[in-house]
Amino acid sequence: MRFVHHVTLVIGLWVCALSAAAATGDETILNLANERLALDIDLRLDGGHVHLKDLDTGQTYEAADFGVIRVWDCTEDRMRALIISPDFKTFACKVGIDRLNDTQAVVHLSTGAGSASAMGTQSFGISLDVELTLRDNTLEYAIPIAGFKENLPQRWRLMNVELFPRLGATPAGSPGYIIIPSWSGAVYYFDRNHPRANPQYNQAGHGDMTTESGLRTRWSFRPDAPAEYGTMMYGLQAAWEDQSQQPVYATIRDGAGLAGILISGEYDTEVRARRDQGPNRTCSINPIWHFRRYWHSKLDPVDRRVRLVALGPDQASYSGVGNLLRDYLISEKGVRTLRQRAETNEEVKYFVDSVYLRVMMGMKRSSLDGKGEMRSYQSWDQFREAIPLFQQAGFDKINFVFVGANFEGHDGAHPTVFPLEPAHGGEAAFKRMMEKLNEAGYRSCLHLNYKDVYQCSPDWTPEAIQVSEWGDPRYHGAWIGGFSYQGIPQEMLERFGKRDLPKLRALGLRGMHYWDACLSVMEETFPARNGVPNNRIITRREYGEGAIGYFKYAAEIFGTVGCETSIVPLLGIIVNAGNTTYPSGGESRKFPSNGFCEAGLIDHWVPMQHVIYHGLCCYGGGAELAGRTGYEFNAAPTKEEIDKIREKYVEAQQWNGPLAWEFITDHRLLAPGILRTTFSDGTKIYVNKTTETWTGEGVTVAAKKHTIQRSR
Repeated sequence: MRFVHHVTLVIGLWVCALSAAAATGDETILNLANERLALDIDLRLDGGHVHLKDLDTGQTYEAADFGVIRVWDCTEDRMRALIISPDFKTFACKVGIDRLNDTQAVVHLSTGAGSASAMGTQSFGISLDVELTLRDNTLEYAIPIAGFKENLPQRWRLMNVELFPRLGATPAGSPGYIIIPSWSGAVYYFDRNHPRANPQYNQAGHGDMTTESGLRTRWSFRPDAPAEYGTMMYGLQAAWEDQSQQPVYATIRDGAGLAGILISGEYDTEVRARRDQGPNRTCSINPIWHFRRYWHSKLDPVDRRVRLVALGPDQASYSGVGNLLRDYLISEKGVRTLRQRAETNEEVKYFVDSVYLRVMMGMKRSSLDGKGEMRSYQSWDQFREAIPLFQQAGFDKINFVFVGANFEGHDGAHPTVFPLEPAHGGEAAFKRMMEKLNEAGYRSCLHLNYKDVYQCSPDWTPEAIQVSEWGDPRYHGAWIGGFSYQGIPQEMLERFGKRDLPKLRALGLRGMHYWDACLSVMEETFPARNGVPNNRIITRREYGEGAIGYFKYAAEIFGTVGCETSIVPLLGIIVNAGNTTYPSGGESRKFPSNGFCEAGLIDHWVPMQHVIYHGLCCYGGGAELAGRTGYEFNAAPTKEEIDKIREKYVEAQQWNGPLAWEFITDHRLLAPGILRTTFSDGTKIYVNKTTETWTGEGVTVAAKKHTIQRSR
């Protein structure tokens, strides 16, 4: 992307003990423009406005206000909000603008030094700077942490800041949609008569009855009632069904759009969607920067930054937005493609060319004390005897993942790995199997979990466990090995990962290393109560980066890594991502307990995540997504099973194979049930999900089949 015509705006926010005073003249007004965008801000409460106009497309994106600051009042134990305007009277807010030249300005907002008493006009005692940069087709705005200060945290603590709330709000009935980064991506149409609008939202009681939103749809149902919902980027345990893994969102209009990329502070950024707002029943999506989730949360000292990108007709779609984020990751974040990584890493090339097979070795019977009976599904000697069957079937390259090979079997006593579970034959038998497997030229790893710490584990270490917001050890659940608690990633790596992984490599394991259940949600930790170790206190970002540190270390040991649940910051590190879920294959069905679905904000799902990921890492899927095939053995492999796997693998190579190295550049619905996926080399895959033959664009696709049109 080429950037020219710089326009920079720096806005400083101070919080003083002065009462609010309205600005006069043009002290509330900013008008900035370049050849592509025009930004018009009027900070008055009455008659003010915020407009961002795309001069190429003619679209204007309006916001409800310039911004809102939300703070926690520790005296009154409640949230307080301040609209950033010199006219605001409830809390102190004085504005003055220094206009430096036609392209730069500094706006000073003062709301006092902080009020200790609850009497009189209140001031929050918080200062921040807001920086805005207008450049070509982008508007970048940020709150740098260097300019942030809290003068009276005993009473006032900054919780979140929402700049340009409801930017791009679009009236009901308009063409277009918003893109919500939930699971693989989702859309909500402005026009409720759109043929792909979800019909469930017109049915009373469509919500999950275990949620407040579900009860509202049962007791006072009205399809066009105002609703909104937001979720934290990269996940939250309390809303794990949202699965927000892509730091991007967008408003798409007819031949135009406005996309937002979360550049910095994304771990603490909420993406909030709203529908049926105001007399025009507008719909919008925008970010909210959280500095704290709870009043006693550790504040993460990083910049919060968003880049808004004005989209033209060639980018105004979920595919275009996916391409936009992937291009940003490559050009600015230094993410290397699979093709680039394979040039210098033979394990990356091996994995892309191989078939990925899971082998379940065994597990205990579930029990809360973790003492359930061990059940071995096969021995290492049995699997060793099956290795020639894979060679005879024609498999040259396989990446095996042995599940339950660790001590006490699958989910039995994490994070303990050694001694390898004796019921399968122990380490001696494992070495015999590995000798034969390596002679065949195959790769292998163990299915490991350094997220959970089981009470029954020999490695039970209270000092390595997260402390919840209540001051207790963070409980994760009761699985096969009984009660499990969540580990601190940095502690898990230092105490256990660096102890175990070199030993596994010495046993002959190489290729893709697999870590289970690590990044499905981000966790923050807190000071402990009496009787609980006062463990390391980390923010959500520190949790994510701690887990990523494990992946980097494992890649150094084994050559490359994969995971169960991925987030965008793992791209360029992992070679395979599990759980790249495309719910309902894109159909208009709800995902149970997903917050956006509960708020009536998802019409159907789209594979935007796959557009972002393809060519950067592998994932599972059929022809439409050009994904990989795989299999899991739950007993010693048989010739019949292996032959069936070979058949499926050969079929999948049609749409995966060499296309794994390419990007997906476009994905779209051509007709009901007919989809076309286009790749960077010009190849097109047509998928027919209907029960009748379809003909179009010079191709014919049989019912329930696909056709691949190769580039010439």
